[in-house]
Amino acid sequence: FEQVLRADLTEGLPIHSAPLMRLTLVRSKEEGTRLIWTHHHLQIDGWSWPVLLAHVSQAYRVLAKGENFEAPATKSIRDVLRWSQRQDGTAAQEFWSGQLKGFARPTALFSSRSKSTHSFGEVSAVLGSDLARALEALARDLACPLNALVQAAWSLVISERSGQEEVVFGASFSGRPAELPGVENIVGAFVNNLPVRANLAEGGSFAKLAKTLHAQAVALAEHQFLPLMEIHQLSEVPLRWRLFDSLVVFQNYAIAEDALQWGDGLKVEDFTAPVRTNYPLTVVVQPGADDLAVDLVFEKGRFDDTTAGALLEGLVTLLQRAVQSPK
Repeated sequence: FEQVLRADLTEGLPIHSAPLMRLTLVRSKEEGTRLIWTHHHLQIDGWSWPVLLAHVSQAYRVLAKGENFEAPATKSIRDVLRWSQRQDGTAAQEFWSGQLKGFARPTALFSSRSKSTHSFGEVSAVLGSDLARALEALARDLACPLNALVQAAWSLVISERSGQEEVVFGASFSGRPAELPGVENIVGAFVNNLPVRANLAEGGSFAKLAKTLHAQAVALAEHQFLPLMEIHQLSEVPLRWRLFDSLVVFQNYAIAEDALQWGDGLKVEDFTAPVRTNYPLTVVVQPGADDLAVDLVFEKGRFDDTTAGALLEGLVTLLQRAVQSPK
């Protein structure tokens, strides 16, 4: 099965021919039936998966009865595009210019001599129920989301790695304007990776850093519709460099149980969605029912297993220390 997955990944998806997806059904006596759904990120983002799978579940139930299925009426990506066209682009440009003023060189996380291989590895950790609950309690005490704690810890990790007291990393935003009714039910590609700036030279506690990053995230969200390339052009970082080389992805969407139940006799189990980006380092955090899974996806050639493992261990250690002494 792993060989089938690798072959499927190698095949790619040519963007000049629709549809930008394919389905592969794999049957084996030992593992039953597996469905590989390969899609291009230009077409659909992770926040759309629960919506689309709910539609598929509804369609399967109806079609299995021999009836005609009509997709539920929802808003479309056109509604989001019309909304974005009505926004004040000048205000967004002024915000990002101010946000990145004085930042002229990306946070150095690897040697300039290292070469990109476009091949990725992954190291993982699972924070047990005790630590996960303690982090949730800390987030409530600080009146900030769990994501802010992870971003604060990652800021400290890459600051130590780079030797820089001011760091910039990327964070995934849904790209869905909260003020647009029904936006949560639209299937499309809206996610935007935005630069997050943390100044550790100012000192202060972990709690203060988390609160500062949360306040920044609230401000960024108001201007998340501006494309990353345009944001880059508003900065002082030359276009030959990325704005950031690491990305934090907090998967705060959930797939409802009934979306995985396709009729009485068919259920989707073990739904897994591997995350790959074009960044050398990607931190993927996924809250579970009782724990917290943290994956670090790294580009081979830029990092090796030992280095990636040490970065992940540093992140987990900082989260453990934050619970013990946030202030």
